[in-house]
Amino acid sequence: MSEEIKLGNLAVSDQNGNSSELLLTNLRVYQRQESKIFGKQETVIPYQAITTVRIGWQRLWWVLALGIIGLVVSIATYIYHIDAAVQYSSLVIGIGMLLLFWFYKPSEVLIMAPTASIGGTPKNHDDVRKFCDLLLSVMEGRAEGSKIEEQTAANKKEASETEWRL
Repeated sequence: MSEEIKLGNLAVSDQNGNSSELLLTNLRVYQRQESKIFGKQETVIPYQAITTVRIGWQRLWWVLALGIIGLVVSIATYIYHIDAAVQYSSLVIGIGMLLLFWFYKPSEVLIMAPTASIGGTPKNHDDVRKFCDLLLSVMEGRAEGSKIEEQTAANKKEASETEWRL
């Protein structure tokens, strides 16, 4: 069996904020999660089992809701002549949340297999692109290598059959 060589890694975090690492080797993909004193978890997916690699981004709906609430509070304080400080602060918070909603788009990566999936939210979308491009190039190289091996095995089988018939 060949030796495992590290090809790349990607730092990600899950929905709870726990950090983990996606590790790409020449044989498989790992996700290592450490929960400090609570334990350690490692998920392994071999290349042959990978069915889907998904990269995406999604805006946060709750930021939009907070922005709208801030604007509604600002309008209500204007209508009912409540303190100007409350009015302007809720206006600034509302506009700030709407700007945050528009410009902050966290990305995510998900590598799926029939029995498991690994992934998370990385810090940088460009790092995800590089990692997934490397993963897909390794998978394509392995697929081409397996096709070549199948062809050589078929050629050897045909050669042995022709020799046997003589």
